Amino acid sequence: MIKCWLVATLIFVFIQLQAQLTDKKYVNAKIGQGVLWGGRGIALEYRIKHLGFSLNAGYQSEQYIYEHTIQPSFNYGIYSRYYYYRKSGNWQAYTGIYFGWLNNYYLPSIGESKYNPIVYGFCGMIGVEIREEILNVDIGLTLDPGIFILDKKHHPEYETQWNISPNMGLGINLYALHSAIKFRKKMKRKSYKYTETSIKNDTLIKQPQKSIHELLIEQKALSLIEQCNQQVFVTNEKVFFQNDTLYLLKQVGIKQYVYIKHYLADSKKEQFYATNLASKSDVYLINHKINIESLDEIVTLLDDCDQVFPALNGLLSIYIVDHTCFARLEQLTFKDKQGTILFDSISFCKLTF
Repeated sequence: MIKCWLVATLIFVFIQLQAQLTDKKYVNAKIGQGVLWGGRGIALEYRIKHLGFSLNAGYQSEQYIYEHTIQPSFNYGIYSRYYYYRKSGNWQAYTGIYFGWLNNYYLPSIGESKYNPIVYGFCGMIGVEIREEILNVDIGLTLDPGIFILDKKHHPEYETQWNISPNMGLGINLYALHSAIKFRKKMKRKSYKYTETSIKNDTLIKQPQKSIHELLIEQKALSLIEQCNQQVFVTNEKVFFQNDTLYLLKQVGIKQYVYIKHYLADSKKEQFYATNLASKSDVYLINHKINIESLDEIVTLLDDCDQVFPALNGLLSIYIVDHTCFARLEQLTFKDKQGTILFDSISFCKLTF
């Protein structure tokens, strides 16, 4: 029965893993030591918002306890967690329930009686995850009261004591890693297809005689693309489109982010916008660390941030073509609690939504 349950859970997690690669959810691959990793082993966690579900497999080596040798074992388990986190910050506490391998044990009161040293059952957990964009560190404790175990009659004396075990692991956000690799490959390709000749043939400029305004638009679009072609490094940029609104987020400092909210009536149409921000509040500076687990969180990002400052002035240029966004902010000014903050130019390059 337990094996069937684990197989069903495994199938569910891998189906969700496949979905995450298209729906842009959150998958965390971990290595570590402790009960949550089956001794020393690996774990795969699928996370939606505050909830995490994980499978683990590991190996516990031979132990020598109270002059008694305990044979090694291969172990497995599953857990469910709830993360108490806000998007602002690089750490989050969690609590959860774990089922699986708990311990390989021996107590002097057992003597030479036959017993099963490999214990499976339920326990609680608490801990904290410290994370950046791709890497994260998991530190916590499993709290095993000794009474929620399977096959109690073959585990004498186990329930006479609590078992509190430390756990430590290192994880990789597979989606963030996939996005970074994909972005780097794009930047290594040949120059973007939109050259001056191709743009002249695009629907953006079809009229035989162009006005000065149209020529300026063409020049701005070319300038945005050429500037992006010169960038060959991975930057922390995100884009999300929902309800005719385009959301852009870029990290511009260790704990600073620029956030853009732009109305886009027809995302399929090639468009160019140049907007003065003097009378608008659609560009913001977030002045503390934030974490995004899934892209749809960008929509409500400002609701969870304390230090948010609207732009006082600046120029926003956005070029949209084939569900790809190029954007640039120029002469951008913010005023926070410390004073005025200036940015000469901030670019968003080749972001597909």
